[in-house]
Amino acid sequence: MKYVLIIHEVEDYDSWKKVFDNAGDIRKQAGEIVYHDF
Repeated sequence: MKYVLIIHEVEDYDSWKKVFDNAGDIRKQAGEIVYHDF
């Protein structure tokens, strides 16, 4: 299996994380297979 690591620098992590967590359906429709929070 191949993996892609994407790193984003954000100004306000807590605000960004809320939007990211609520966009699961959008990410899956775009082809996301699995997400890991390290």
